Amino acid sequence: MIGDARFGASSRLLFMAVALMAYVAALGAVGLRVIDQSDTRWQRAAGAMTLEVPASASPARLKTALALLRQTSGIAAVRLLPAAETARLLQPWLGPAAQLDGLPLPRLIDLHADPDAAIDFTTLREHLAAVVPQARLATNGQWLGAMRSAARRLRIVLGTCLAAGLAAIAPAAVFAAGSAANADRALLEAAHRLGATDRDLIRPLALRAFRIGLAGGALGALVAAATLAALGPAAVLTQPALPLGEALADWPNWAILAAVALAAGLIAAAATAAGLWRRLLRMP
Repeated sequence: MIGDARFGASSRLLFMAVALMAYVAALGAVGLRVIDQSDTRWQRAAGAMTLEVPASASPARLKTALALLRQTSGIAAVRLLPAAETARLLQPWLGPAAQLDGLPLPRLIDLHADPDAAIDFTTLREHLAAVVPQARLATNGQWLGAMRSAARRLRIVLGTCLAAGLAAIAPAAVFAAGSAANADRALLEAAHRLGATDRDLIRPLALRAFRIGLAGGALGALVAAATLAALGPAAVLTQPALPLGEALADWPNWAILAAVALAAGLIAAAATAAGLWRRLLRMP
């Protein structure tokens, strides 16, 4: 086959370049999915709120606060946490050895707001302060805005990694094909004179580039999977850490990695074909 003798060094260079670029692209692609998953969870968390009522508040004031919350437009669910559940939530902060029995623990009220509702939190806080002084209403609005702002910037970085990683495969493939064509220029010209068409000459080298690109893309994707498994989903943003087996069982991530490897092979083949076609047009 034309180019076999000279294509070895170019093939190795193309393989390494594709593996590196596919690694960058795979990290970007899976990272984008993780960001989208996080955004979905943040949307659900946007309506979660907590009202902390001081332990000194009387049962009557607590009951009035509950009634006020249930009557507030936009609040879909109100639940007073039992004292035992409150103690369980405080245990990680105070330590397992802390003795919570007898301590004046605050009462926590779990709230869920309608995500489409516009709640006037300033007025709500004023009404709660009149009913239960020193009560604290904690919302996720400020935290959610900061996380979404960070996610937007991270999307740009990850999208750039994905696009640049795949785009950089093309010039590497063109360079490898050009090196092989220059090395075997005499053979290519002789094949032309013997009646070989451009398609006959391009097809075998394009198929070779596809196999090299696919193999390099698969290697880069597997190394990216190992990197993500080592970092853990929590390293991307705020996802809880997953056991390795559970993380690797997430089949959409494997589908993304397979798509990156396939795209690497197709880009390498298409770029090789385009580069050789342009060179063959200038040959007699």
